[in-house]
Amino acid sequence: MAETYAVDWQAFNETLSQLSTVQSEINELNQQFASGNTQALTGWISDVKEMFDQRKINWNQTVAEMQQQAAAAQQAAAQCREEYLQAHQYGVKTWS
Repeated sequence: MAETYAVDWQAFNETLSQLSTVQSEINELNQQFASGNTQALTGWISDVKEMFDQRKINWNQTVAEMQQQAAAAQQAAAQCREEYLQAHQYGVKTWS
């Protein structure tokens, strides 16, 4: 039986790779943000610094959540690929 569709695995794999890139970029931006503000914070008054520190905690939590979501998306996509390939092989065997 001839296939009537095709999956662009190169595009699929590129998408998975881009998720890794996004995770790396998030880490680098967070590090740049932290290091860039450390020097600036030394001259701030305590109220402003405390407010900034609280916001930074929220920022770090959000960064961690984004990384977890990107990792979960990678795992889900990889699992979908594996399940698709298994189903495809089963279908080929069934109809051959």
